[in-house]
Amino acid sequence: KQLREKDLVLTDIRLEALSSAHQLESLKDTVMKMRSEMLSLKQNNERLQRMVSGTANLPTDITDTRSTSSIDALSDLIPTEDTVPDVETDGKKTAISVYLGQPQSFEKYYIEHYGYDGIGDNATTEISIAHTNIGASTSWAQLDNAVRRAFKQYVARLDPGGGLGLGSDAIASYKLGEAERK
Repeated sequence: KQLREKDLVLTDIRLEALSSAHQLESLKDTVMKMRSEMLSLKQNNERLQRMVSGTANLPTDITDTRSTSSIDALSDLIPTEDTVPDVETDGKKTAISVYLGQPQSFEKYYIEHYGYDGIGDNATTEISIAHTNIGASTSWAQLDNAVRRAFKQYVARLDPGGGLGLGSDAIASYKLGEAERK
């Protein structure tokens, strides 16, 4: 009887050890997946930073073969004559444009690469993603929807797989002439 009890205790200990080993293996797999995902995210982040900040951080063999900046390459992907539907057709045609990155860093990039001094009206500091018509009866809600829709279409063309995770909720604000909408 004691032998049987000791055998049951030993069996329980072995089962616990197997269970612990399985849990440990499962945790190791999870850690490896997380490391892989973290590495992938880090590489994507570095790639996006290079796209925003220009060619300064690229290896020389890539820099030498590139004839245009990353901003120019991105803007070439998007046709600028797209019209966003569901807004008045009788109004003034207005461009919907975006800044890539934060405005201060974009301006710094633009000054370094194109010699822009900030004086005068220079629309090349923004990338036009669509056009919309604005009439007298156009409401802010209609403009908000037009900007969201244009940005969503722009991102869908730029990142068809959705790897960047950008959506219309990524819009912090937009400007219409001198008015800024947040």
